[in-house]
Amino acid sequence: MRDQKSIKRTITRFDQGEFSQLEDDIVTEFPLTIYINEEEFATMVCTPAHLEEMVIGFLASEGVIRFRREIKDFQIDEE
Repeated sequence: MRDQKSIKRTITRFDQGEFSQLEDDIVTEFPLTIYINEEEFATMVCTPAHLEEMVIGFLASEGVIRFRREIKDFQIDEE
């Protein structure tokens, strides 16, 4: 899985009427597609952290599942 949660980038900051350039951490995101019974259900953009918890929470909030025990198989494919 993609472990890089942030990358360094040069940014322009405006503070107290002054602009400055500095390096800062920018959060990385990538598309994640959820399949249910081999059918595409949803695609969302997310950070590469706590994916299993995010997917299960999303399925519960959408009313697809009520309990974690309803999930028979769970796989994360990095491709």
